[in-house]
Amino acid sequence: MSTERSIEAAIGKHAKKLGCLYIKMDPTHARGIPDRLVVGPGGRVLWMEVKNENGRLAAAQVEWGHLLAETLGHSHVVVWSTEEGVNAINEWRYPK
Repeated sequence: MSTERSIEAAIGKHAKKLGCLYIKMDPTHARGIPDRLVVGPGGRVLWMEVKNENGRLAAAQVEWGHLLAETLGHSHVVVWSTEEGVNAINEWRYPK
């Protein structure tokens, strides 16, 4: 089983390879804020919550996801593996 830290690290390598910034967010100022902010060309951002296969979303994390995606129209994903994170970045970075 992978840890959230190892999943985040692998996703970060991929994001950087694509020329994106991969920023660790500080939850001490906003409880439940997504773990990572991926910043790409053209002012595009992707908020990413990273969990491992045994993780669970706290209520505050669900609220943040709803606020960002539904209320503010931002891209927001929850990923449970490195593969999901890499795929989410690829789909966001290179939309069809």
